[in-house]
This record gives sequence, structure tokens and C-alpha cells, in this order.
Amino acid sequence: MVVMYKALMIEDHKEVRDFVKEYFDHKEIEVIEAQNGYEGLAILDDTIDIILLDIMMPGIDGYEVCKQIRSQYNTLIVFISALSEDENQLKAYEYGADDYITKPFSPLELVARVKAQLRRYTQYNEGSKEEGEI
Repeated sequence: MVVMYKALMIEDHKEVRDFVKEYFDHKEIEVIEAQNGYEGLAILDDTIDIILLDIMMPGIDGYEVCKQIRSQYNTLIVFISALSEDENQLKAYEYGADDYITKPFSPLELVARVKAQLRRYTQYNEGSKEEGEI
């Protein structure tokens, strides 16, 4: 498998992390797992291309994790949460989310959305570099 992208999945349920990791295994996306927000923040560095982030976790919730990430990084963030109310989704976008997927989710939709985000981000950054903006 050729790894083109690295995803950091910050999710407290091992079953969800395992499911996502297995599904992305053959999609040229390596999934690095973190079981809570503190662990995710400790793992995060410039090599991570996209973050898959749960909201309801013990210790520090996904909103606060997103806020801390945005203070240092411009990494893509996709929330994956059981919270489906509009208020939760709007709050995620206010904190800096690039996308929001509700649980239960289709693995095909998750892969499609992640790849679409990565494609747009890569195209935007390559276009900016060519124009000398970055």
C-alpha cells in the first residue's frame, strides 16, 4: 500500500477507530489513532493531513480539541459525532470544522468526504504556491 495521506482519528470508542482504520487501509490513507483529545493533541504534528474528530470524549471534548488545533494548525478537521442537532453542527463549524458527519455513518460516504476535502485542500495549496501567495 502506498500511503499518500495521514489521518489522525481522535475517538474514544475503539470499535469505531478499528472500523475506520480497516476501511481506510486500502485507500492510500494511513490512520493514526488517539483514544482521547489529550492523546490526539500530543500526537498531532505537521505530517497529519486530516483529523477525524469525535465530540463526546472524556476529559476534553472535541470542540475544545478543535479550538486548540486551530490555534496552531490549519489541518483539515472532519467531525464524526452522534450529535446530529443543528446546534452541534453549527458549533463545530464555528470552532473551525471543515466537515461534519453524523453517526452512524456510511464508510463509503466518509471516504468520499475525506478524499474530497484532501483533494480541494491540495489543489488550493498547490495553486497558491504557484501564484506565490504562500
